[in-house]
Amino acid sequence: MNITIQEIQDNMLKIFDKTKVQSLYTIFEKTNKSDEYRLIIDLNKVMFDHTAILYTKIIFITDQSKENLKYNYFNYLSDYNKTFTKVDFSDIDDFKTKILDVFKNNKFSKDILNISEFIKSPVIKLNEWLNENEVKDVTVSNVVFVEQFKIISTDILKFKFNIKVNNNEIEVYLLKENNNYKLKMKFGTEFFEKEFKDTKFLIENIGFILKDNIKK
Repeated sequence: MNITIQEIQDNMLKIFDKTKVQSLYTIFEKTNKSDEYRLIIDLNKVMFDHTAILYTKIIFITDQSKENLKYNYFNYLSDYNKTFTKVDFSDIDDFKTKILDVFKNNKFSKDILNISEFIKSPVIKLNEWLNENEVKDVTVSNVVFVEQFKIISTDILKFKFNIKVNNNEIEVYLLKENNNYKLKMKFGTEFFEKEFKDTKFLIENIGFILKDNIKK
């Protein structure tokens, strides 16, 4: 029996309701075959149980009518270097089990998990770093993840955060360029940049830019 797209979408909305995800967007995209489409579902800021994933996307292959799945599997973005992982399922109940397994067991790359760890409690983590490094006159009071696009291309991964520091709002952009990450931070009309490879130092890199450039 075919699994319908409506069943997939209904179950995605139940699993990832508004208490667990900041936003969920869907789009259909033509494949290079005449009788099939991709159903692409983008998830921004997933937060439930012990899971925090800043961004990922899930892809299904549908028939030409866009009403039924053509194959019983999905691919999900498991690494920001454009790596997708395939997951097979037998029916809609098995799909629910498999998709929950991906998120509940954090089956993502270290880069995604490191970046996502930051969004669990960004204010606490940044202030802890500042205190540990004896930066006494810089305080972070709020961090907000700002969606820029409904559907993000894996060719141009760019995330934006607004960070409130000493009552000033700073725009922070995190970009993936080739094998490196780049932080761009806007203070008024000034921009500061820092490039790095290892995402486990994301908080440290943000902290150093704040430490060196926030006007006392």
